[in-house]
Amino acid sequence: MPEARGERTMDSQRFRAMMMKVLDCIKEKRARKVLADLAALSALPPDDLIWAETAWFPECLKSGLKTTAVVMPKSLSAHMSLDKMTERIDVKLVTRKFFSDLQTAREWLIKQ
Repeated sequence: MPEARGERTMDSQRFRAMMMKVLDCIKEKRARKVLADLAALSALPPDDLIWAETAWFPECLKSGLKTTAVVMPKSLSAHMSLDKMTERIDVKLVTRKFFSDLQTAREWLIKQ
């Protein structure tokens, strides 16, 4: 995800289009690792979180995703929404770790 300064609001269409670009990159590059910098993300509607969990993420797994490093949102509401979604994802399917800063996340992901 592109880095941004400050929290940004993202509508459903833009969020899903961006997530599909990530999926396309995973498929095209046969990526096994993803670094997601969500620090500037604001809360997302529950429908988008459900879509990401039930439609987008399974496609990432089918495409070979094995490891994710996630920089958590600074927005409390976005952080809580993401926590709820990730609690429901089977941790045996992917190695994932959550971070508060991009550099630490990047360093961890390189070592995986």
